[in-house]
Amino acid sequence: MITNILIKTDSKLRDEAKSLAEEFGMSLTAVVNASLKQFVRDRRLELVSYPKVKASKLRQWAKDRKDMDEHPEKYKIFHSVAELTKDLER
Repeated sequence: MITNILIKTDSKLRDEAKSLAEEFGMSLTAVVNASLKQFVRDRRLELVSYPKVKASKLRQWAKDRKDMDEHPEKYKIFHSVAELTKDLER
C-alpha cells in the first residue's frame, strides 16, 4: 500500500535536494524512499559529510602540480611505500 508523508523542511533545502536528485536522474521521492529503506534495513542513521575543496586550494594544487612537472629536480620521487617510509624515518 502506498501512503503519503508530510514533512516540514526549508523550501531552499527542498529545492536544492530536488535539483540534485534530478541531476542523478531520480525524483526527490525516490531519494527519500531509498533513505528510509536503508534506515530500516541497517537499523541505524548514517550521516556523511565530505568536505568541499575551496577554489583557492584547487588553484594552489594546480600551481604546485605545474611546478612539479616543470622542475622535477626540486622534488623527491618515491617508487614504493617502503622507500617513502625509510625517508620519513630519517
